[in-house]
Amino acid sequence: MRTLSGIGATAVLATAALAGCGLLGQQCDATPLSDIAAPDGQRHAVIFEYDCGATTGSATHVSLLDRGRRLPAGPGNTFVADDNHGAVPAGLGGGPQVAATWLSSDRLRLAYPCGARSSTASPEWTVSRWSTPS
Repeated sequence: MRTLSGIGATAVLATAALAGCGLLGQQCDATPLSDIAAPDGQRHAVIFEYDCGATTGSATHVSLLDRGRRLPAGPGNTFVADDNHGAVPAGLGGGPQVAATWLSSDRLRLAYPCGARSSTASPEWTVSRWSTPS
């Protein structure tokens, strides 16, 4: 598994970063899969499926939002993973399974399958590999 962890005070908009992926200007549906509040309650991480129809595969997105903000229309503002053309199994929403754990109020760990294709939308986040015992 891989993890993504980093420090960020607020969510970073990723519209420009994801524009090159062909996700803008299409009719896409966002289906929330989980919503995890930070320990201090000031922000929350929303994991959701983002599906743009038959011409694209499902992907699992993560957005960091300030307290009280709902998931806006559009792709995730923090992290995106897809199944890399079937290299990893589909999770609950159709894209790869992504799990989130708050390590502190400003540090979030995201775990996802090693074979998934992923991208981060913010230079504040770094990707590192880790594996769980079998």
